[in-house]
Amino acid sequence: MPVTSLRKACVRPPEVAKIKIKIKIKIKIKIKIKIKIKIKIKIKIKIKIKSLRCCSNHFD
Repeated sequence: MPVTSLRKACVRPPEVAKIKIKIKIKIKIKIKIKIKIKIKIKIKIKIKIKSLRCCSNHFD
């Protein structure tokens, strides 16, 4: 009797589990990168706003 027939039907093979884990890790990394980019953009916007306020105060 082959080994595969001894497995439960609901249990997935380890190869599939490894592939799914790799996909999940890649998705998490992409999400982290997107969050970092959004934070950098917000910081740049705040810096621009501060610099505009400073410049406008000098001209008044």
